[in-house]
Amino acid sequence: MRHLIGSTLIVCSVIASTSVFADPKLFNVELKGISRDKMRTVLAGTAVKPIREDSNYWVDTYNANGVLEGATDLNFGYSSNGQFAYAEYKFPAFVNTGKIIEVANLVASKYGQPSQRSGNTRLGQASFTWNFKNGMAIVVYRGWPDTTTFLQIKDKTSYNKMKAEMDAQEKKQFQQKAKQQQAAF
Repeated sequence: MRHLIGSTLIVCSVIASTSVFADPKLFNVELKGISRDKMRTVLAGTAVKPIREDSNYWVDTYNANGVLEGATDLNFGYSSNGQFAYAEYKFPAFVNTGKIIEVANLVASKYGQPSQRSGNTRLGQASFTWNFKNGMAIVVYRGWPDTTTFLQIKDKTSYNKMKAEMDAQEKKQFQQKAKQQQAAF
């Protein structure tokens, strides 16, 4: 079992279920329980540039160039009642398997060692997770074969609510579409 973030091979391990560090913030604002309107006000005072802010969508999108080194996009997801669910930075990596280590080290410099790690940072999917006592989490992850790395801060309860709402909406839309097309077969 390796415990250094800088190591390249990460064995799935759980170090602690919750961290003892301060709750996660973005732009010096605590995210737990923040509303969409309040977050938009906060973001208006930063260098992020809105791409789409529309309350009819689950996610607001922003250009994050120049805000966090290497990040190009910043997305904020909200539940249907406008409560913060997640924020996610995108770090394009273009075959740079070390990008996940860079981003994880950045998070570790503020919040300490992650609560969990999984995968192999040299090859394949990998992730680092920091869990907080207030139900928040920070996850640095990468899929495969795309080495693009993501830094996600989420309110687990609100995120799960948003996902359930999205799934229900998708199911309803599918049922409506299927009903409209039933005469054709």
